[in-house]
Amino acid sequence: MNPKKTMLKICTGHSCSKRFSQYIYERAIATAKKLIGIDVETCGCQGKCQTGPTVVVETNGAKNFLKEMTPIKIAAFIKKIRSNV
Repeated sequence: MNPKKTMLKICTGHSCSKRFSQYIYERAIATAKKLIGIDVETCGCQGKCQTGPTVVVETNGAKNFLKEMTPIKIAAFIKKIRSNV
């Protein structure tokens, strides 16, 4: 059985960057480091500019979008993922 793999992609497009998506990325990296099965990277614009900063969550082929993210929200989300693994 394949272990559950989660990829978090933080949008760094213009609108999300203006809303400090870099801090969300840094917090996600800090929270997810040393966790097996959770990877974090940046991505370009996802077309969800009005509800950004956006985080794309890909888990075993399924893609979901988190909107209006903050560093605190992303840390809580990662901790929630960790508790469900």
